[in-house]
Amino acid sequence: MPRLLYDKDSTVYCRRATQRHIRLLRRVPGTEGFVTAISPLDEALAQKAAVSDEKELERDCAYDYIVAADFEQDNEVRKVFAAATQHDLAHPTAPVLSLIFPEATFGEIVRESLSRQPDTVDMLASRIRTLPAEHPMRPAAEGLEARAKAVRDAIAAHGKSIIAHKIAEAEEEIARTALRRQYESNCLAAREKFGRLVAENLFPDLAARKKAEAEGAPADKEPAAGQ
Repeated sequence: MPRLLYDKDSTVYCRRATQRHIRLLRRVPGTEGFVTAISPLDEALAQKAAVSDEKELERDCAYDYIVAADFEQDNEVRKVFAAATQHDLAHPTAPVLSLIFPEATFGEIVRESLSRQPDTVDMLASRIRTLPAEHPMRPAAEGLEARAKAVRDAIAAHGKSIIAHKIAEAEEEIARTALRRQYESNCLAAREKFGRLVAENLFPDLAARKKAEAEGAPADKEPAAGQ
């Protein structure tokens, strides 16, 4: 009996076996019904796999956007720290660095976890907003808030992309299962209609091909019944 398709088989493996099966069917008269039964399922799986691949790419890109947003947020913190330092050097009687950065460093902030860092950055902005409206450091608050929001938005988008990818993978698995079942149905129906020997030649011998290619020679023929 030909090797059937199993749960562990990938979409690429299932589709390749199915397409070879379809080509073998088209060589034999009277197999049109088998082709009609399985071809739409192969095409449906191809479509679901394409969607799944696209959603995976979107998920990966969404993660890249988190990394980029976090980098920009860290840079904004560094810029504000540098600006506050320069301000204090120019106005030693009216320092602001200790107000904005009580720890006198930005290291802990940029090393903070992604989930907590936007809140800390917003806190920096809140401290800056306690300064007089005309203070030269006040505009820095908007930049910090914008970067914190960008990180939050990127994290949220990544979460949505993960869900979308999981849904696409589930739909791909449903389509793959339908194709596997039809492949098995074709096998059983072909044996009933054409007999074992003819039916087995309508399905690719995947294992034999791999062995033959490794040895550089055609696969040995299976002995006919009674030999």
